[in-house]
Amino acid sequence: MSSRRSSSTSRGSSRMITEDELNDLLLKLQRLVPDLHRTSSRGSMSKTLKETCNYIMQLYKQLTERS
Repeated sequence: MSSRRSSSTSRGSSRMITEDELNDLLLKLQRLVPDLHRTSSRGSMSKTLKETCNYIMQLYKQLTERS
């Protein structure tokens, strides 16, 4: 059993996410993050996640600078 599957199971989810669910989640991210490139290829999936992480880190940095 892979660590990926076991960690998923330990969180109470015993099924893998479907491609449709993943695409839906990515579309939601694209709507939430400004200036995110909106394409639907597999390569863009990785880019969407990277840009989302960068955006969240930028927001966190701004928040901590104001505190």
